[in-house]
Amino acid sequence: PMAAQARQRRQVWPSRAAAGDAWRNKPMFADWHPRAFESYLSHGLRDREDGRVELACSGEVEAAIFEHTGGVDVMAAALGVAAPTWVVRAGRGYLPAELFEELCRHLPAGRYLELDGGHLLPMEAPDRVAELLLSLR
Repeated sequence: PMAAQARQRRQVWPSRAAAGDAWRNKPMFADWHPRAFESYLSHGLRDREDGRVELACSGEVEAAIFEHTGGVDVMAAALGVAAPTWVVRAGRGYLPAELFEELCRHLPAGRYLELDGGHLLPMEAPDRVAELLLSLR
């Protein structure tokens, strides 16, 4: 279903402002930090020669990602990661905590952390995510 949705997503907008007006209150964007939303408008859309803007990542490319990433065995791949690794779960995200906890157990130096936020946590709480990343130095 996600691949089909990506293929049907509107690709072209009259302007960044028009896209922003249409997206601002959609559930996907409703909790985004204003800076993250503005950055997405700036960098997630590209200018067209006809003066309009289009998604920088086409629906077809996004659909292909959804269709092909399900075949990755993340748990098996984790066994080969020796570096200290944070496994961070968005507390209001779509995926169950047990999945993240299991992944952490597969990482020799894995640590689990849950932050309050939705599926797109870095866009909702960029300062908290940045603090976490900076604390890893």
